[in-house]
Amino acid sequence: MPFQSQFSLSLELTKLIPMGSAAAGKTYEAAMSLARDLQSSGSDIVVEEDLAELFGQSRITRQMASTFRTVVSKAKPPQKLCEGIALCDGPGPTVIRALTQDTYFSMVLQCSFLLCVHEKSSLAAAIAYHFEKQAQHVPEGRAVRPTPSRDGIRGFLQACEDQTSSFNWQNVLLAVGATLGISGKAMYVMPRVTLFTQASHDSSP
Repeated sequence: MPFQSQFSLSLELTKLIPMGSAAAGKTYEAAMSLARDLQSSGSDIVVEEDLAELFGQSRITRQMASTFRTVVSKAKPPQKLCEGIALCDGPGPTVIRALTQDTYFSMVLQCSFLLCVHEKSSLAAAIAYHFEKQAQHVPEGRAVRPTPSRDGIRGFLQACEDQTSSFNWQNVLLAVGATLGISGKAMYVMPRVTLFTQASHDSSP
């Protein structure tokens, strides 16, 4: 390769390196900003990533997705409580990301529904137990990554519940109950199910 060509190629490569570094820096800053926002809401970026792998591949009907998206995306004007303190009502960081990324949207919608019919702590325990059992069956020789903790999952579930509380799952359950011939009164008195207890966890093989 002639010297002039070598020089030109080297010059172009030196131009690319700062651009790549700048892009990587911006990506890192965006990720850190998201991580801080999620943490401030009680959730966790790594826990959400793990749960997105678990729930994110399920298909949601177009009508259900559209209705849920419309309701949870609405934001009301801040309500002033006192000087310097206001109550904000609207989507938080978990939902804001879900509104633009299908995998996280599927996760948020399903977990929002599960929180309507299951007790939060037992749901977190059941999900944590699933990850623990999954880790036990990793093929020999493959790295086992840390599983999300029960407290971490519960933090996400709390954030999800807080940020999607404007969606009335009871109306959906009543419609399903009517289709199945279950009275509305019976649906309203139905308690949240305790999925998982420490005793059942300890007695599992």
